[in-house]
Amino acid sequence: MNLQGRNIICLSSAHWDSPAWVNSQHLMSRLAITNRVLYIEPLSLRFPRGGKHDLGKLLYRLAGWFRKPRRITDRLFVYAPIMIPLHRFRLVRLINRVLLKSMLRVVGKIYRFSDPVLWIFLPTGADLIGQLGEDMVIYHCVDNYSANPGVDREIVDQLERQVLEKADIVFATSPALRDKCSALNRNCHYLPNVADYAHFSLALDPDTAVPSDLEKIPSPRAVFVGNVSGYKVDFELLRYAASELPGISFVLIGMVGAGDPDSDPSVLVEQENIHVMGVRDYLDLPAYLKGCDVCLIPFRINETTTGVFPMKFFEYLAAGKPVITTGLPALEEYSKHCYIARDREMFVSSIRKSIEKTDQAMVKAGIELAADNSWYSRIEDISSIVTETVEARNSG
Repeated sequence: MNLQGRNIICLSSAHWDSPAWVNSQHLMSRLAITNRVLYIEPLSLRFPRGGKHDLGKLLYRLAGWFRKPRRITDRLFVYAPIMIPLHRFRLVRLINRVLLKSMLRVVGKIYRFSDPVLWIFLPTGADLIGQLGEDMVIYHCVDNYSANPGVDREIVDQLERQVLEKADIVFATSPALRDKCSALNRNCHYLPNVADYAHFSLALDPDTAVPSDLEKIPSPRAVFVGNVSGYKVDFELLRYAASELPGISFVLIGMVGAGDPDSDPSVLVEQENIHVMGVRDYLDLPAYLKGCDVCLIPFRINETTTGVFPMKFFEYLAAGKPVITTGLPALEEYSKHCYIARDREMFVSSIRKSIEKTDQAMVKAGIELAADNSWYSRIEDISSIVTETVEARNSG
């Protein structure tokens, strides 16, 4: 069995229309070219706290009673089934399992998703394993979920353990996640995140115009693209760098506080040369990167980020920009392609050095590295692993 002509039910990690695309959207949009994909929008791992954002998501879920799957293409369908976002309670998980199983069986039958590959991106998919007549279970681990803010660590660890023990294949996107997952599943493979090289290399195209709102910000510019959330992004590091480099504009593009309601970006707006721009359309990101001089990954080093492989790393490289990052374990092997800052002074000096004189050899090598790490090359890797697993299963 290879990954062509298959039915795939994806229990995703992000809403399809989310402005910041993640692994599940990138992979499934491409797999749907040669397969049929039913993309199930996720049940959040985080316990709802009653804010406006949580209320909106709850109402969206409740409306699932009245929605049928959305047809994105002839082969790709997106479905948001009703679920109760209180999964820390055993009774609620049981109700969700019954609801999900019933709805997905009906939808699967109507849309002819027989013998599917069940592709799980969140531990909350544990209760559906064995319920949908799946031919294979793949667990794609992209985060240290139990370390995220607002989740019930014990429940998430328990659910993830169940998924790992039952999955036929596990993909882990960082060395730390590989080590954790391989302890419970021998068929675990390290596949780091990659980038849409064709899209982000548009930053190198002379015809790509820099957006007018960015041009209004004084240059040179150092940019961060991603969720501006305090559990990952080191706000104090950015404030320090901006205060030490007053002649450089620090541009932050992305949703503030995503995944972390307690994020307090006030320390950022106190600096005149920090510009929090908010969300920008994914299609426009190469144009914004083109208008900046260096790209930043100013992550905290904590239990969450030690398991992270930032997708933005290869996106930045594809755009032909110098990259300055904090000491994320997953990026250590790429030290020849970026500046790894061990402390805040090194972070500042790396930004200053990159802007004063760009290392063109490093940039060129980064572009070539990004070109070798595209989503299509990753799908080839995945397809080979799936084929090997099926052959081993059949021969056994």
